Amino acid sequence: MKVTEQDMMETFLKPFEVCVKEGDVTSVMCSYNKINGIPACADPKLLKGKIRGDWDLHGYIVSDCDSIEVMLNDQKWLGDAPEDAVAQGLKAGIPCKFTTPIHGFSLYTKVDYQVGCGEVLCKNESLIFPAMRAAKKADATILVVGLDLGVEAESLDRKNLLLPGYQTQLIKQVASVSNGPVVLVIMCAGGVDVTFAKNNPKIRGIIWAGYPGEGGGRGIADVVFGGHNPGGKLRLTWFENSYVDMLPLTSMPLRPIDNLGYPGRTYKFYNGSTVYPFGYGLCYTNFTYSLSSARQQIHVKLNKFQHCRDLNYNAGTHVPSYPAVLIDDLKRGDDMTVDFSIEVENIVMVYWVPPEDIAEAPLKQVVGFKKVFLKIGEKKKVDFVLNACKNLGLVNYRAYNLLASGGHNFVIGDGKLSFPVHVYIHH
Repeated sequence: MKVTEQDMMETFLKPFEVCVKEGDVTSVMCSYNKINGIPACADPKLLKGKIRGDWDLHGYIVSDCDSIEVMLNDQKWLGDAPEDAVAQGLKAGIPCKFTTPIHGFSLYTKVDYQVGCGEVLCKNESLIFPAMRAAKKADATILVVGLDLGVEAESLDRKNLLLPGYQTQLIKQVASVSNGPVVLVIMCAGGVDVTFAKNNPKIRGIIWAGYPGEGGGRGIADVVFGGHNPGGKLRLTWFENSYVDMLPLTSMPLRPIDNLGYPGRTYKFYNGSTVYPFGYGLCYTNFTYSLSSARQQIHVKLNKFQHCRDLNYNAGTHVPSYPAVLIDDLKRGDDMTVDFSIEVENIVMVYWVPPEDIAEAPLKQVVGFKKVFLKIGEKKKVDFVLNACKNLGLVNYRAYNLLASGGHNFVIGDGKLSFPVHVYIHH
């Protein structure tokens, strides 16, 4: 695949950079795909130059499960025999003690369990009817559906965003006869179009469990039965199924291309309808935000050796006298920070919205978040300090990181609270 330096720096590398530099993670895993013709686990520019060098990783890098084998056998990248690596890997295993959802639910109540298909592409429609009979008698029904490695995996992409097999029919028919409320648990990596379930009044809750690991069964049960108040937010947008027909699978640009009808990718550039947007997530309590204090202006004074940079603006819009400045030319001191405080009763996600009318600018970008643990009725003050150079940077088409002048905005959570910060650039 071909990825531009602009997209790599601005989007693909950004979450990893934040984890390493801000979270001080101890390990990073490289994948076995090629990026611009070089396997990720054999790319010194990425591993040594960027992760260990620029980001100063205080830990180790591991390869994905069979990336070395892929390089040897498929990509023909290395010529060394892998016996030593295989032997070390076999000796490093840790026994797994996992719990299934049925184990977890059984810790809370008596469960009438109806087994489904052994794999998600199953075409045995007759298994729906025992589930319907059980739902008629139960006080509540929990349906566990989703995907597996048979339909989504490395080198295996889905052709649509629908639940495979007869799962849609299972959900609709069981919900139609259920005696009590229905909770839908979805296990998958990528999003699925479950608009029909979202709009079904009999389905009172939808839990995305991902592929939850060895403790997943107990964790799901704790959420369903109220032992844990969920607070997670979606890490990706759940698109409607029609989205896959809007763009070719192999097309990598993130920004929309209007003359091709290309809608763009990710929450940063796609502005169409979705099943669930990035950052969405419910819990069992209602939360509010209120702004305690916030800085409203940032002045950037250039010396005689610093020069303003141009940005592309949409046609017919006013272009500032000093459109932008190269961030690498600036000293990133305290005078360049946006300090604000929020009275909060929830997880706080902070989005930055760049000035209007800058061509190809993101719609918004996550620049900070904090998880706050609260008791019922409790309120806490959460402080944020965001650096303008670090958090308000725009990457132009030449992959230069620029700070743009004009009206920037910060949006808190679901958008009910926001405030402006104006950046002035001058000599």
